[in-house]
Amino acid sequence: MIGDAVNVANRIEAACKKTGKLVMMSAAVVSRLSSTTDIERVGEIALAGQPRPVELYALRLA
Repeated sequence: MIGDAVNVANRIEAACKKTGKLVMMSAAVVSRLSSTTDIERVGEIALAGQPRPVELYALRLA
């Protein structure tokens, strides 16, 4: 797999380790969800290789 989407997904995975969140996703993914009740905003995080910070959200786990 190649491409920007794959690179961003890899960088989000690395950001999970830095933030201590188990599952994170971009605002683009959150905008496609039917329910966001278990989603919390993490904030804009600079990801390597991206020209601008990416708005990230985390899944709230019970």
